[in-house]
Amino acid sequence: MLRWNWFQVSTAGNPVVAEASRALADDMLYDYARLAKGNASVVPAFADAVRRWPTLENDKRDLLRRLSRLIDPNDVETRHLIQTGIRLSLAYQEAASSGDIADDPGAVQPDQVEAMYQKVIARVTTRYNFSQSVVDKPLPTANTLLKPNEALIDYFITRKWRADRESADPLEDERLYAIATRKDQQPSLYDLGDPRRLIPAARETRMANLRSTRSAQERGAVTLIDLNATFTGLYAGLIAPLEPSLGGADTLFVVPDGKLFSVPFPMLRDGKGAPLDDRFVVRMLTRPESLLNAGVDQNFPKTGKALLAGGLDYARGSEKGAEPLPGTRKEVDAIASILRGDHYSVEMLVGTAASERAVRSDMEQATVAHLATHGAYRDEKEGGVGAVNALWQSQVVLSQSGDRQSMKRDDDDGRLYGMELMMWDLSNLDLLVLSACETARGQETFVGGLRGLPTAIDIAGAKRSLLTLWPVDDAGTAAFMVSFYDHLAAGQTYPEALRQTRRDARDGKISGAQDPRVWAAFVMFEN
Repeated sequence: MLRWNWFQVSTAGNPVVAEASRALADDMLYDYARLAKGNASVVPAFADAVRRWPTLENDKRDLLRRLSRLIDPNDVETRHLIQTGIRLSLAYQEAASSGDIADDPGAVQPDQVEAMYQKVIARVTTRYNFSQSVVDKPLPTANTLLKPNEALIDYFITRKWRADRESADPLEDERLYAIATRKDQQPSLYDLGDPRRLIPAARETRMANLRSTRSAQERGAVTLIDLNATFTGLYAGLIAPLEPSLGGADTLFVVPDGKLFSVPFPMLRDGKGAPLDDRFVVRMLTRPESLLNAGVDQNFPKTGKALLAGGLDYARGSEKGAEPLPGTRKEVDAIASILRGDHYSVEMLVGTAASERAVRSDMEQATVAHLATHGAYRDEKEGGVGAVNALWQSQVVLSQSGDRQSMKRDDDDGRLYGMELMMWDLSNLDLLVLSACETARGQETFVGGLRGLPTAIDIAGAKRSLLTLWPVDDAGTAAFMVSFYDHLAAGQTYPEALRQTRRDARDGKISGAQDPRVWAAFVMFEN
């Protein structure tokens, strides 16, 4: 079924056909989940299906992942070829499933994917003498990758469709499951009920509008919602039922699905008002396969190249462009000082210097990239353009962007869209920070779970990204980011530094960041 569905989606050439093909298989997976729910011996196989299903993982990509674990760790050239093969395959699938291939001359074509795959196989065959039995050995499962103090929660939504998919309510049923896994234990399956009741549309909208925007004029314009009511309820629905599988863990890996990408998990509060952040180091994974990389060194490199962009001039001729953000120049200046203290070579792009071409050239060579600017995600319900891929409606605003939005590949328009970023090679990046509004948001989709900048960054190959779930305050964000880099420079790992920065903000130790609308907005996705 996975092979069939991958073929249907990847050759659809039309988003409606791709989504319909993906939906056709939902009935099978819905019943598979019911079978696993009543039979514990089925759960491990169902867990593997869940790993593969959201991104339609195919045998070729899994083979490339297996090869990357077998080759010499110092064989940088072969490793990069493998990464490129995976990256092109994912980019092609994303473009094909969204219907953008025919109208986008820059989209990856299937012959490019196949040519790179054959190039990888030829190189590995020439350089190594792996036996077929070694190559065919399956990827390690989650329960072998985890440490005793770690737990994995993989959330997954299944759907039962009515015969009339065009009706006002086309879903007969929708179920949210959680698969909890611990070291050397079989995974446990939890039925959490209908996600539409757990996260109704009204609540989802409120979470996406915890606004204290990066505009000085509009800062704090929207009243903060009742945190206790909202996030205690989410804890009760998303975490509390899983308690039997979480005992003794102090690190929690979370793989969200669909609308759960909009949930700030560290902010969830138990019945006593204690946030999840106090109990666990919460590590968000973009996709289940990200766990394969979670055990690598999480320490901030002590030397490297850094790209910093801030204090940008958005005017383009007579077009004023976005409102200037004075706090962003102070932000990148302070971060540059910290990084130079760690022996980084720092490239600063300020004013009109942060063109798309300059950003790409520097970012593809960088170890760390930090863009402090405007960002936005607008779906059709929020005033976005109808029938346009969400990756074209997810953007980072660069220098001289003006007021126009082309929503097409244009290196000179001053706007970096998700569909463009997806095609960059960011495999050298240890950390990408988009210190901008709404960069973690996207459109819920059957293929991949989410379509937005997190998807694009993952496909481009960056190891991790720090993004925002909603608009954030300019000065508070700058102070939060500087504190985050201070903790990294002091030797804390990426997850520890973000957690400690949130705690410092909550405790009033970071000027302007004490409001949860600032500190709770930041989410780090590991790819």
